[in-house]
Amino acid sequence: MRGFRTALTRIGFCALGAVYAGLGYLAIRVAVEGARDRVKGFRGSFRFLLEQPSGRVFVAGIAAGLAAFTLARLLEAADRRRSFFLRIASFFDALAHAALAWGAVGLLLRLRRGPTTRTFLGWLLGKPGGPTVLEVAGGIVILLGAIQIVQAVSGRLPSLPRKGSLGAAGPVVLKAGRFGYFARGTVSAIIGWFLIRTALDLDPRNYHDIGAALSVIERLRFGGLLLGIAGTGLVAYGMYLVLVGLFFRPRP
Repeated sequence: MRGFRTALTRIGFCALGAVYAGLGYLAIRVAVEGARDRVKGFRGSFRFLLEQPSGRVFVAGIAAGLAAFTLARLLEAADRRRSFFLRIASFFDALAHAALAWGAVGLLLRLRRGPTTRTFLGWLLGKPGGPTVLEVAGGIVILLGAIQIVQAVSGRLPSLPRKGSLGAAGPVVLKAGRFGYFARGTVSAIIGWFLIRTALDLDPRNYHDIGAALSVIERLRFGGLLLGIAGTGLVAYGMYLVLVGLFFRPRP
């Protein structure tokens, strides 16, 4: 069972890496072209990949890979040998990747967009204790972003290479991975703040996805340069995840 779960995780890493690489490329293109375009989120990344040669086959493969990742995380959530915290984290990670997989399938089948994240947040804010739950969720997302930044700075990334798998390229890949984790952690922290603002203002319109988080970076001083750096970091993050799937051994 462990070998099966590892195989699913590897496939998922490759699929997720392709999505982040596409997302980062689009951010770089916006930074270079200026205000003629806007920063895209995951849906924009799927659309970009869909427009490439054999795009439908590619996106279908990514959807399957994300589904495999979802199943792997559900198996981890059901593993009683893992701590309660890790099992809960795996469960919510599974939900997030299931949503990504469904987004890819929806574009492939040209389905009308159903209930959005804002729809769910509006429902949650109307429930007793809902705003508090959302504040806690935002805090957790910020914490996870901070952890990714610490991992980037320390070099202790959450996936381990097989010894000698990349040869002389190993140190370069690790540096690229650290750069990618720093960029992803920064974006995660911004998304967490969006969640907290949504809870404080009781307004689901205050929530924004990763595309809007990149837009926040773009609006800063020297925003075009910073957005280009963030986009490059996300490309590095995506390519690192692909290498994790191909050559690395995830931690148990």
